[in-house]
Amino acid sequence: SSSSSSTISSFASRAYDADASSFRRMKYQYDAANRWSRTSIGQGGSKRGRKQQQSASRIWSSTNPISNLMDRASTFLNDLTVTATEEQDDADEATTYVEEERRRGIGTVLRTAARPYLEEKSRPGRPGYTTRKNSLPQIEVGRSGVSGDYNDYRSRALGSTPDRAVSILTSDVMAYVKDESRFGALSDGDLGENVYVDGLSYTFFEIGKRYRFSKKTTNSNGGGEAAAAAAAAEGVVVEITEPAVPCANLCNLEFINSGLLEPRQRIEKCQAFLEKLGIDDGFRGWYAKVISEGIIRPGDSVALVG
Repeated sequence: SSSSSSTISSFASRAYDADASSFRRMKYQYDAANRWSRTSIGQGGSKRGRKQQQSASRIWSSTNPISNLMDRASTFLNDLTVTATEEQDDADEATTYVEEERRRGIGTVLRTAARPYLEEKSRPGRPGYTTRKNSLPQIEVGRSGVSGDYNDYRSRALGSTPDRAVSILTSDVMAYVKDESRFGALSDGDLGENVYVDGLSYTFFEIGKRYRFSKKTTNSNGGGEAAAAAAAAEGVVVEITEPAVPCANLCNLEFINSGLLEPRQRIEKCQAFLEKLGIDDGFRGWYAKVISEGIIRPGDSVALVG
């Protein structure tokens, strides 16, 4: 019918008009909800997702070819005309989870790292340059940055701005990127993060919010709540200032800039890698300024302040 044709045409128009970054962001959110994220959405599915699953089940339950075809056509058109209310319900579910995670979430520091100034090797484009930062047993974090850490762009172009004193990356990002086989060689530290956090998604962090890194305590250590409060008071507090943005310097990593690949293959792999990391603000990581100085170690907890 003309109505059906109009619906399909409208759907196609919206699909092709969607920008690539929005598509990549939606794909990550779908994958994360179903594979990496510990969300209620991932466990039970969104309202629309559950409805579609039920619909799909009905489609294939019929053994009559004609009936099956008609059911599939009808279901397809119904899916195209899914209501704005249902779409908003899905968005509300995701937003609610993110807010709950920020309120109650406590992550764990898996790795701390820094890269010292190495003269020419610290300059992008020069032999030996890499974004990788090697693991350290702890890092000393001050308002001017991480002790013994050097970032050429921050130092030369940004005048060692305190707004980029420390960089933070979450483990869900690494899991998602490495799930694609051609990026499987990506290692912790390759993206240049100072602090690598597990148990939280990248959406846990938000510009303008403050987070405390502190030593974990248990009742077996004695002191109970008093000890935990004391440890928290001594922790490092940072304020998120901006998302890290994927840049071509990452393509100096060995598994991308490999001599085993043709120049064209390196370029294609570099572009795909940067696109993968650019699906959403903060997915590549976060920069923060330091409010309260101190030491961050693997095993420390991280939580929202307030």
